Parts: sequence; structure tokens; C-alpha cells
Amino acid sequence: MFLTAQSIPSITVRFVRNYSFTSLPQVLSALAAIVCWSANAGGTTLPAGFVETQLATGMSRPNAIAYAPDGRLFVAQQGGQLRVFKNGSVLPTPFATVQCATLDDQGLFGVVLDPNFASNGYVYVYYTATSPVTHNRVSRFTANPSNPDVATAGSETVIVDLDSLATTGGYAGSHMGGGLRFGADGKLYVATGMDTSGANSQDLTNRLGKILRYNPDGTIPSDNPFLSKTTGVNRAIWALGLRNPYTMAVQPGTGRIFVNDVGEHTWEEVNSGISGANYGWPATEGYTSDPAYNTPLFSYGHGNGNSLGCAVTGGDFYNPVQNVFPSSYTGQYFFLDYCNGWIKLLDPNTGNVSDFATGTTGNTTGLVTGGDGALYYSVVGDANGVGSIYKITYTGSLAPQIGSQPAAQRVAVGYTATFSVQASGNQPLTYQWQQSTDGGLNFAPVAGATSVSYTTPATTNSDSGKQFRCVVSNNFGVTTSTAASLTVVNGQPPSATINTPASSVAPFTVADSLFKAGDTINFSGTGSDAEDGSLPLSNYTWEVRLEHHAESSSAHHFHQFMAPTTGISSGSFTIPLAGETDPDIWYRILLTTVDSSGLSTTAVRDVNPQVSNLTVTSSPAGLLVNLDSQPHAGPYSVPAVVNLTRNLGIIDGQGLNGQRYYFDSWSDGGAATHDISVPATDSTFTAIYKSLDASYSSTPPTSWSTSQTQTYTVAVTNIGTATWKAAGANPVHLGISFGAASDFPAQDWSTDQRFNLPSDVAPGQTATLTVNVTAPTAGGSYILRHRLVKENVAWFDELQKTNTTVAGDPATPNAAFVSQTVPASMNAGQVYNVSITMRNTGNTTWSPSAGHKLGSQNPQDNRNWGVNRVTCPQTVAPQGSATFNFAITAPAVTSVSTKGAFQEIIDDPIPAKKAERVILIQFAGEP
Repeated sequence: MFLTAQSIPSITVRFVRNYSFTSLPQVLSALAAIVCWSANAGGTTLPAGFVETQLATGMSRPNAIAYAPDGRLFVAQQGGQLRVFKNGSVLPTPFATVQCATLDDQGLFGVVLDPNFASNGYVYVYYTATSPVTHNRVSRFTANPSNPDVATAGSETVIVDLDSLATTGGYAGSHMGGGLRFGADGKLYVATGMDTSGANSQDLTNRLGKILRYNPDGTIPSDNPFLSKTTGVNRAIWALGLRNPYTMAVQPGTGRIFVNDVGEHTWEEVNSGISGANYGWPATEGYTSDPAYNTPLFSYGHGNGNSLGCAVTGGDFYNPVQNVFPSSYTGQYFFLDYCNGWIKLLDPNTGNVSDFATGTTGNTTGLVTGGDGALYYSVVGDANGVGSIYKITYTGSLAPQIGSQPAAQRVAVGYTATFSVQASGNQPLTYQWQQSTDGGLNFAPVAGATSVSYTTPATTNSDSGKQFRCVVSNNFGVTTSTAASLTVVNGQPPSATINTPASSVAPFTVADSLFKAGDTINFSGTGSDAEDGSLPLSNYTWEVRLEHHAESSSAHHFHQFMAPTTGISSGSFTIPLAGETDPDIWYRILLTTVDSSGLSTTAVRDVNPQVSNLTVTSSPAGLLVNLDSQPHAGPYSVPAVVNLTRNLGIIDGQGLNGQRYYFDSWSDGGAATHDISVPATDSTFTAIYKSLDASYSSTPPTSWSTSQTQTYTVAVTNIGTATWKAAGANPVHLGISFGAASDFPAQDWSTDQRFNLPSDVAPGQTATLTVNVTAPTAGGSYILRHRLVKENVAWFDELQKTNTTVAGDPATPNAAFVSQTVPASMNAGQVYNVSITMRNTGNTTWSPSAGHKLGSQNPQDNRNWGVNRVTCPQTVAPQGSATFNFAITAPAVTSVSTKGAFQEIIDDPIPAKKAERVILIQFAGEP
């Protein structure tokens, strides 16, 4: 699911079209006959006593909102501008502007104020940076003390640069996430999307598809949950297994975190943010009973209506500084859907979900609770792609309230004009439009104009200057909108003609009439005006949108593929080779021309995809295969855009009819996980699985010394149906590895020891291997693991595990002090003979050739006795003893402690972790 502004609604007849409309109202009026718009143009339906007001409109794709303590709103626009709403209007100068990519989900998508914003002026943003490569970034800006409505010049401080985005065919990823919040612990929480690859979400070697946790300066807290399982920048990971966590919220007081994760084909999720959680993407979506994953607090499906939707894109707890809603709303979680125009309530304590609002206009996101007790949300785009900010308050009044006033209209003579109003209040509401009769002093009802919109008859010159307003009423009162004026221009609107791509009619018989992934689409057009003649290029504006249905729903939105570009008569764009996998997409090309009188015409051309059926299956049938990292029982078929890159994968060790199966090969010869380009004709890809089960008999050691090699016997029996080949292409080997005691998230076999089979092993036969296995150089608790591997193909059979301990620094000593002969007293600077006897309590033999020595590693008094290494005089087997005879020179300074001079048996040269170590107190005498 991509998330950008709402487009002109979806058109269900799927072929290349060419439309031409004059002026913005004409575009919408003409399209009304062929489209189905899902939003309620009459305004939002709210509970009794609540009203909605449109605070601002005309914005460009506002995605996220932050409420400041002084009542200002900071609004993030996808194009990179952070705007400020203050004293009833959007200020003309942005607070800050970032240079960012804006293709599909990319852009400026997150904003949060520092908890100490009132004193430090810090504002944090999340955006898609383009240098040195395309990646997402979190930066901090500082408000200018002399003018806090703009950031101090040069104050951008990069808090964290996230992972580079995957680039395929010049296209750098989608599903960016973008949620930013400060937790009750003062840490900065960052929500990241999985960047088109579901595998990223489960991979602890990157930060994609995760919730990250940072100190406000970008350093990583020492109590993050995956510190022992990650390294470097990945230690910021706080939770994983997310697809596109677009927004999240933190409850004041409790510190509870909710994460809104936008789904793919089926489910939307509201998740409880938990340290160390795994939310399961891509293995699961929606509710799950798998104990390996955290199931959502609430999940809803895709489709039409007030119980379904397409994307959960905003939510917040109602715990404001100033509580003005009825007390039953306190502590509730409000969340909204991007497409279906509703806001719901989730009770965090019971999990119950109830309706709050329906009929919101356009594609909604960025819902926040203001300190003033109101709810604020943004409309990324209405039917014309225009963004707005709305506010919901509680007045207790049941009378109608006007939320969005009618707008002035400008049309050419002979064309119609449409006026609309949005209102809230106790239902039902009735509408009556009125027209001015004497320049605006008096108004009279317009016969039959009793809906939320009124479209005039074809206008004449005498209609110019008329004003129109709407009276809205219910059983509790009446309210009247402001009046909007009509301007009629005595002339014709300009023409706008898209010449290429060429228009066509259905049904298609030539594949080239449709686009394929990787195609370059050239566009060109012309415009002229009856009064102005040929229009200059400065009067041309082109835009390209990737239109997208919401899978199973007719709810619809678009991706800003090529932002409005003025001053060209032609151009081109390239269809990405990777990205959105839903085939119900098309590219909409728009050319808008404007004449000198301000009239405009928009031509629309849609280009549709060439699609073939893609089937993935298994042999034997019924086993799971992965398509784009999601598991499906084969055969699984989907329509797919031709030439689009898709990813095939397998799941090893599946059970079927009492037998366990492991991957052998793909029908196309690809690796276990590999990319394909969707063929132009219907195609099937089969994952071939073999039964390669094994049973084991072995008694591996459960205790080792560091770097110690031990020998034991492993017997493996082939209980499958395929022969294990000991040599040739892809032979079967036995792998043995020491793993971390936690053994999470997956076994790391990168340092395993491999052992050859003595010969081929047919089904029913047993192979016996005598293996010499060397323990790690670091002491600690480990899992000793056995598993068979078909080289360069996959691991198979059940993983065998044995808990084992490697004695090391500072584990049980491998040497013990027996006795010593030292002088009772010493004179400064005099040489004395010393004897020390040590016993070998370890598992390895000491010898002079192996470098075993008696050493003075760190004497307590740091004195130099003239010697700190004494070679072992003989070979000493485990439990044997050796006497070290040597001479020392007493220190030149008298009255100093001489205790602890010789402390350990060492293995010289000293390894990173000493093989044998003992702490002794040696010389008892003092000078």
C-alpha cells in the first residue's frame, strides 16, 4: 500500500483514455458521470455535540502534524516543506525545507517536537534524503529565538542516517514508514518501513521494517533489547517484523506505545509497542496465534464500508493537557483509515473498538490530539489532490456547524459552476442553497438545490458577480454558510490535447498498447486559446500519477509519480522494475493549460499495465512457497505486471503426510531465494522439495576448554526417500557449530565445521562419522548444533542441539597452586632462588614446546622482580604437577609488599582468551 494524495477517483473501464476538461469545477463535474468517489462530500458525521472545522486548505500533500505547546501546528508536506499553522492560517514561509525524494512513498513524512520544545525549540523530522544515496534520515532543526516560526539558518543537525534504499531499474523503494515519537523515557522512537522487501523486516542486520530507539542526540541507549544480537547501528532496533509503520503514538501518563502498521493485501494492524517484539511480517499479517509473533491489538480487513478500509495512517491517545471531550473519551485511542473516511475508538484496556466519525473527506492521515483538547488530522488530498487540515472539537451543541465554507468559482461563459459545503451536527441535516438577488444583500432559495453541492445551469455574462450560500438545518437549529461569488469570464477556456501516448479503444489486440515494467513512456501535448492563440510553455503543467486501487476495495488513492512540472510540452518517465506488486494500477498523465483570463483545461490520459498470470507451486503439491517473502500454499496464482521483478523463496523442513521435505531446486534453475522478471505469458514456477530426513545418535561433550579439540562419534541415518551424495555437485555434509545460548533469531552457521560423509547414504542406511571439533576461543555457555547441509543449496533435517559450556576467562581455573619455597625475608637488590609447584587441573597437556609458562601478569605492587615468564620444565598431563625453579631479584626499594608477584599459568604467546588461568598469592615475605 502506497500512501500519498487522493486522486481523481478510480475508473473501472480499463483502457487508455483521453479526457479534456475546462477549469477545476469542470474537471470534477465531467468526471462525476464515470467515476465513483468514496468520500462524503457533505462533511463528517460525528457524535452529538461534536463539530468539525476545516482550518486550512490548498496545501500540498500534508502527511503529519505536531501540536506545539503554544497552539501552533507544525505540518509536514511530502514535498519537503515543514509548514506552520498559526492564528487561523498557514504561514507563507515554511519553518524549514528539506531536499528530499518524492517518488511514491518518499518525501517528508514525520515530525515531532522535543519534550522540552518550549525551552530548546527543537523540531525533529523524518524524510527521504537523496545524498550520497537515497535513504531515510532523521534530522533536528532549532527554532529561531527571534522568530520561532522559522528555523535558525543552518541549524539542521542529522540525528541518524538510515539504511540505503534498494534501487532496481532506477527506482529506490517504497513503504518508508515515517512515524516519530518521544517516549515517556525521553527516548526518540523511529518507525521505518521495509523498503519493498519483506525479508528486511525479520533481518537484524538492517533497520528496515522496525521500530528504532535512540537517545535524542542519535546515540543508542544501552538498554535496547537486541544489543547482544546486533552490532553497530543495528543496536538501535527496539522491535521488528513490521511492513509500513506509518504512524505511532505514546500515551501521556502511562507511556504506552501504539504502532499503526499499514498492511498489504488483506489486513491493517494497530499494535502494542513492546520492547523486543516481533510483529511477524512477512510471515503473518493480521491476527495470529503463532507464539513467535505479537498479535495485533486490533486488525481490520480491506474493502468498502465503515468497518473495512485500505490503510491505517493515523492515531493518537486522548489524554490532552486540557480535556474538553466528555469523560468517556479520556484515555481512548482514536485512529483513522486512509481511504474509507472513518475515525474509530479503541479502548486500550478492553480492546473494544467503536465508531466515532464517518464521511471524512479525501485521504486522511496524521491524526493527533492537541493540548487544547481538540483532534487534528490532515487530508493528504481530496478529489482534486488538494490537501487540508481539519479540527474536531466538542461544543455540546446539537445544532448544525459549518466545517468547510463554499469556495468562489471562476468559469467561462456557457459552462456550469459547482459550489459545495461541509457541515456537521445532529443528523439528519437538510440543505438549501440560496442565490443573491441584489448584489449580496438579500438571498432567495434556489429551487431543487437541496444537497451538499449545487451546480448552476450553463452560465451567462449576467451571472457574473452572483453569490451563493447554503442554509443547513436540523431539529436543533439553523446555520448559514458564508457566501461564495461566481465570476463568469467572457471567453472560451484554452484547449489541452495530449498527443502521446496515443489514444486507443478496448479491447486491445497489441501488447505494446499497454505498459510493462521498465518501459519508458513518452508524453507530449499542445494547448491554445481562442483569444490568446498559442499558449507559452509557462502556461503548461504536466503531472503523472500512479493510480492505485486498494486491492479488494474500490477505495482508491494515487502516488505522486511525477510532481506537477511547468514549462514543458513533452517529456518521459520510466516504469519501475520493482515496487508495487498489485496489478490494479495505472499511470494517469495530466496536462493542464491556463489562459490569460485564468481559465484552465485539464486533459487526462490513462495508460494501463500488461498483465499475465503468475503461479508459484511446489512439488509435491501442498507445500509452502514464498512470493515476495510471503508464504503461500502452492499452487498460488496472481495477476502480475509483465517484467516486474518478483522474489521467489522457499521454506525448508516442512511436514506433509507424515514426511518432512527440504528444498532441492526451482523449476527455472534459480537459487532457493531469487528474483524473477514476470514473463509476458502466463507462467508457473515450481519449488521442488525432497524428503531428506535424518535421525542422529551421538553423545557430544557438554564441557570444553577454550580452543580445546575433542573427538566424538556421530551416527546419521537416512530416513527419507532420496540418497545423500557424499561427493560431486552439491554433496551432503555434516555441519557442527557453536551458537549463542539464546540461539536467536536464527542459527549462524558462518563459522561451522564441515565433515564429509564416508560414502553415499541411501534411504534406510546409516553413516558413522568420527569428528574432531574445536571449541571457541571465548568461554561461555553455548549450543552445540548438528545439521546436514546440501552444499550450495540449503540446510536440511531437524536441527540437533546440545547445551554445552566452554570454560574460559574467568571460568573455573585450569591450574592450581600446590606449594612454594621462598625466603622469609629479602634484602633490597639481592638475588634469591624460588620454587613454585603448580598442578594441571585442566583438560590439556602443558609442555615447553606449547609455550606454557608461569607468569607474573600483573603483580599487586607492580614491582619488577627481574623475571615475569618461567617456561614449564616438563610435559605435564592433566592432574599432574610441575615445579618451576628460578631466581628473582628483590626490589631496590625497601618496605614494600611483595605479594602476588606470580599469578598465572599462561600460554605464550598470549591468545585473546587465555587457555589456562589461576589467581595465586605467592611471596609472603616482605623486605
